[in-house]
Amino acid sequence: SNILIDPKSLKVIGVIDFGDMVYSCKVYDLAISMAYSMIKPLPNCSGTETAAAILQGYCQTNEISECERKILRICIASRLAISITLGALSIYKDPNNEYLKRHAQPGRNALRSFWTHDPPDVDSIFKNAIETGTSSKIETH
Repeated sequence: SNILIDPKSLKVIGVIDFGDMVYSCKVYDLAISMAYSMIKPLPNCSGTETAAAILQGYCQTNEISECERKILRICIASRLAISITLGALSIYKDPNNEYLKRHAQPGRNALRSFWTHDPPDVDSIFKNAIETGTSSKIETH
């Protein structure tokens, strides 16, 4: 609902999210985007592969430090855990809300799948996404 689409080409041209406007590390925003992409992965892709596609695109216009890369996995998992926890609290407060119930399980599945994915494999997938994104930099003005 916060995605801007070009009406002619039907391509994504921007994303707006005023709900989480805070001053913090840029890697957290990246991790949040990657985490939420894992809840409903791209067709024929795992959650990790879908998150890597976000990372690759990010690296076309932004740099990510080695330190940021190293904490990315824990930041993604933390965001998924926070979402699951807040969702559980919301369901506890409103147990008849079917919308909340319907969206709870995919988040749990995403976290379980991601956290049990072999960490060196995740690191390799993310490193490749960074290298691919960096090698196809897009100039911004």
